[in-house]
Amino acid sequence: MTTENVSPRPRIITSKDEFIGFKTDLHCHTSEASFCAKENAKDTVERYIAEGYSTIVITNHFATYQPKSDDYHQFVDWHFDAIEAAKEAADGRINILAGAEINVYDLPLDDFLAYGVTRELMHSMDDFFNLKVKHIRQTLCDNNCLLIKAHPMRHGQSMYPVEEIDGYELYNGYPYWKHLNPIAKEWIFAMGADKTILTAGTDHHNNEDPIKAGILTDVEIKTNEQLIDILKNRRYDIFYEE
Repeated sequence: MTTENVSPRPRIITSKDEFIGFKTDLHCHTSEASFCAKENAKDTVERYIAEGYSTIVITNHFATYQPKSDDYHQFVDWHFDAIEAAKEAADGRINILAGAEINVYDLPLDDFLAYGVTRELMHSMDDFFNLKVKHIRQTLCDNNCLLIKAHPMRHGQSMYPVEEIDGYELYNGYPYWKHLNPIAKEWIFAMGADKTILTAGTDHHNNEDPIKAGILTDVEIKTNEQLIDILKNRRYDIFYEE
């Protein structure tokens, strides 16, 4: 196994050899609550189990461009019901955690990954889509959650200021955007953003999407609280296969 950096963590592991550690995907969509996804929770879960993952963070789109009810609270329940569907399909064979890929009117072209979110927390922000990203981040911070800039070099997205975000998605495995990862990495390191929390995920949507990216940990991630602690304390490595 080869790594791009030996220490400190997170190391970036790109070898096609066997990855050592518990595998977690931090960016996954299912068709129950992401209009652009084509694979349902049951089939998605089976594919991740076959690939040897121990944990999936379901980050369905919580966004202005999602088809949604006029009732915000019904939309929240719809979002978290989809995560419950994934848990039911998993039946204890793989850990399913709740996340969200958010988008608001303040920055209509930008997406952010929220980790640690709960149904109750999202219900509490009943004017969510009209909130400023700065306010959303503060609310997440107050509730031991994280806000990460998703696929930062994707066309139309901005490189959100380092001091106003918890971190950046260093590697995004979606097939149409993978070629932009080296550009994102160059910017992240040039701006000193590598000192923030860096993440990786498959950005899974469809049954033909490769499931070959995420983070590696020494322990199995079973709860959102555990995930947040590991990310904040950089006790993980990033892995991906090209």
